[in-house]
Amino acid sequence: MSGRALRTAIVLVLALAAVCAFSAPERVVVVGLDNGAALWLPAQATPAQQARAVEALNRFQKVWEHLFGSQVDFPDPLVVPASTDISESLFSTLWLSASPSLASEDRPAALGALRMILMDDPASYAEALSRAYGSGRLSPSLAEGVLVYAFLQEETANPAFLPEALPPGAGARRLRAALAHHGVSWDVFFNRFASWMLTRAIDAGLQAPASGTLPAVWVLDSHLAPGAVSGWRFLVTDPAVAVSLEIAGEVAPGVRLFHVFTDEFGRPAGAGLCDLKGGPLVIPRRGKYLWVFIWNASATESLSSAALTLWSSYQAPFTVLGSSLHSGVLDLRLHEEAGVADYRLLGGTADQQAGSKVLGGPFASEGEGEHHYRIPLQDPPGFDIRLSCRTMAGGSYSTALPPPEKVP
Repeated sequence: MSGRALRTAIVLVLALAAVCAFSAPERVVVVGLDNGAALWLPAQATPAQQARAVEALNRFQKVWEHLFGSQVDFPDPLVVPASTDISESLFSTLWLSASPSLASEDRPAALGALRMILMDDPASYAEALSRAYGSGRLSPSLAEGVLVYAFLQEETANPAFLPEALPPGAGARRLRAALAHHGVSWDVFFNRFASWMLTRAIDAGLQAPASGTLPAVWVLDSHLAPGAVSGWRFLVTDPAVAVSLEIAGEVAPGVRLFHVFTDEFGRPAGAGLCDLKGGPLVIPRRGKYLWVFIWNASATESLSSAALTLWSSYQAPFTVLGSSLHSGVLDLRLHEEAGVADYRLLGGTADQQAGSKVLGGPFASEGEGEHHYRIPLQDPPGFDIRLSCRTMAGGSYSTALPPPEKVP
């Protein structure tokens, strides 16, 4: 064979080898799944990464069913492309298989929620919270996004409710229908959701409202757009045990007051929401700073013309004047400040912290002044009892009862 012919043959062999290498499938590690299907991972996947991948796939399936009520029909084999980050590549592959079952408008929020739950990636949640707080508005459209996933995950006692409500749909129509089916009004739900968002925004260290000192007069002399929020932060110093407030003037329907107490590090310690109506209100102290927000929860611009006066209070919402026990009925004599909504009796067994069990109530407050209540006890009180109140402003306060005098 001539030198030219030899060189030509070598070039052909090399070219054929290159074509074969290019057309051959990429090497993979095949991992068998419990259902008989196969998971194809990149060849560099270590045994530990293979085990984590199977665990991640199973968790994705469980979370998807938890949120949406159905399982994903993954292809067999499920092929995960090569990547420097196998976990990200696997999540993207799972999402691409699952997302077509959702409407296109529902996918961004669902993706953000899944990344937050499965990948410990709160970026979408944090961005939505920052955007909502920074806009100065809490509008119903927020119930269509990723924040409502986080809220429902934290606040829903019945997990079966989630597949009814999620994805929320355009205008939150599926969420609204699920709430109506369970007898929960949209206003009640959105009040709680708005309170949760404001509390989380404060906890996240987002921009604080203007700061003031007590006593203070907050004049509401400007119009509030639908969903608009305006707030102040007040330092509450010792020995104050509460903050009292009173509204004077006209307040448009749908304008509400939200408060949250935080410690010196900005961590929320207690919150509440109420309508702004005439008459004094009291907010029992729960921290060093009191954040107060005025929120127009209505769908129309508010036309408020009022003043909100706030001052430190050195009187507890109620004082126990005396108590006695006779045949399972507790007699209570209380001195009450204005603004208390209702009471509960709390207690625990000998090996539990007092306050873990409701013994009696709720029973409504009879208003400011001295009053006498008779409360049947569900169990013999062989332990400490605490009396707890809720105030009309949404706060709470409790104190230990002195041992009741036993009347034969």
